[in-house]
Amino acid sequence: EKCLHAIRRFPAHGPLQEKGCTLLWAQTNNAEMSMSPTLSTIAVSLLLEAMRNHPHLPNLQRAGCEGLRNLCIHPLHRQLLLQGGGVSLIVEMMQTHVNNQEIQRSGCTALASVAEGGMECKIS
Repeated sequence: EKCLHAIRRFPAHGPLQEKGCTLLWAQTNNAEMSMSPTLSTIAVSLLLEAMRNHPHLPNLQRAGCEGLRNLCIHPLHRQLLLQGGGVSLIVEMMQTHVNNQEIQRSGCTALASVAEGGMECKIS
């Protein structure tokens, strides 16, 4: 909750946004998700906003994609990402960081999570 508050309060502070997105990625990196449904819904919009505000911070972009990938396991979060222009944002970020393999992978897995209905449908 404190992480989300800091991200929301200081949207122009790149280093704080980067650390916040990385923390959100870590928080969403398990099947049980340690965030409440309300907080995880807020996290989707905050990740998208941070990615839009700081397109040239590769670590933030990667963490944002990974956090979104994890959150998009749930249909509501997929819908929020779609409504918030998340697909075009991820594609744009991949174009901006075309030579960064980690971002390319993270972008592809985030898009696959949306397209496949979540990581539970991933192809082995």
